[in-house]
Amino acid sequence: MGASLRALGLKYVYPSGIEALGGVDFAAEAGQFVVLLGPNGSGKSTLLRHFNGLLHATEGRVVVDGKEVRRGEAGWLHWSVGFVFQDPNDQLFATSVAEDVAFGPRNMALLPEEVMRRVAIALDMVGLSGFESRAIHSLSFGQKRRAALAGVLAMRPSALVLDEPTAGLDPLGASRLMALLQRLNDHEGVTIVLATHDIDLVPAYAEQVYVLHGGRVVASGSPPEVFGQPDLMRRSELRIPRAAHVLRLVGAEIGHPLSELPITLDELSPLLETPYTTPCVGRSRGDGGVDGARGFTTGAAAAAAAKAAGEMLFHGRRTSVAELRSPVGTILEIPIAHVQLHETADGQCAVATVIKDAGDGRDVTHGAEISATVTMTDEVGIIVEGGQGVGRVVSPGLPVSPGRPAINPVPRQMIADALSTALPHRRGAKVVIAVRGGEEMATRTLNPQAGIEGGIAILGTTGLMLRSERGNLEQ
Repeated sequence: MGASLRALGLKYVYPSGIEALGGVDFAAEAGQFVVLLGPNGSGKSTLLRHFNGLLHATEGRVVVDGKEVRRGEAGWLHWSVGFVFQDPNDQLFATSVAEDVAFGPRNMALLPEEVMRRVAIALDMVGLSGFESRAIHSLSFGQKRRAALAGVLAMRPSALVLDEPTAGLDPLGASRLMALLQRLNDHEGVTIVLATHDIDLVPAYAEQVYVLHGGRVVASGSPPEVFGQPDLMRRSELRIPRAAHVLRLVGAEIGHPLSELPITLDELSPLLETPYTTPCVGRSRGDGGVDGARGFTTGAAAAAAAKAAGEMLFHGRRTSVAELRSPVGTILEIPIAHVQLHETADGQCAVATVIKDAGDGRDVTHGAEISATVTMTDEVGIIVEGGQGVGRVVSPGLPVSPGRPAINPVPRQMIADALSTALPHRRGAKVVIAVRGGEEMATRTLNPQAGIEGGIAILGTTGLMLRSERGNLEQ
């Protein structure tokens, strides 16, 4: 069960005389997922460090699981509240990964066998199995961040406090980290409190949001309550989520601003992606779970094609239907139009194609040929790239960085997961996703307004909105 974390009238003045916190009231209930937002210097990191006993209040109280944190009596906090620094170099000190992860459990006076068991489990959780003997200095920044998190997880804390955990990570790395935190929160009840500048992560994960500015809490509540105050966000030197920003641009263009803006892609997609005002229902062989005709997404189509191509390349199996799991846990069965093995100058590759079925919510991608070309690589792991017909991001602020293929983090992970089921142990693969005619399709969408050029985006939702369908926004 998670630990509750509270700050009551918390003030903190640094030895230099600078007041970092000016009377903060904060509460994270046991098992909650809470996010702190605020510009640099707003007091986020200072507040977080009080919950692990790294700092002690000048005035006010800090209470963890009903027990007040007092100076000189906070040793117990290090086991119950795990703290992950923004810079992993501030946290890692041993010569090897295994030694660093083992430090905490050893100081808990655990038996050597239990220490090594916890090290193995923690490294597996963060995707660093096999890195036990690697030198810390040889790791990439993202790998160091995962190693630092593993060291905290090995102590089995009931609460995790993280300072900018996704800073410096690529979109896929950030998505994987957040998925791990979500699993810890959902399945093990670990309380999660994190500070971030990544606004678009917040609506997808947070139950409660606190906005700090000038060392004070200026707003708190659920994500819709907080992001529903764009003027306050602007005064706090923050922006609203990208989904809301896109709809504000579209609303202004059609001369009909929306009174209620979406804050997640799931909320945005029904407004942008279908000419119908009634919701589509799912079906057992698509993205839903009941009879109907929702069809499946471009992301699911790409993942199914990748899996079928992998089965052909690595096992010689020709697949007519690819089974995979959607991000929400639904089992999808997607027909494979064709799959073929090719000989190239660099060796063999396999190509599989899926015909996109958008169901009743027909959009610009309905009937599109979405293909995946899979080749073997020398390094372990999976590389996902965009080919012909897949757009590139040209504007900042989207879930994908400018210059990269417009394959959102969720479908990118779905593609990698699907291909991994066909990938032999300790083998590597590259998959290139292509959409036949994607360049022309994109000219009939709002992709340019969203900052995507040269093709369509591979989304974890259904399709894209036609320019001729803007009138639906007014409805």
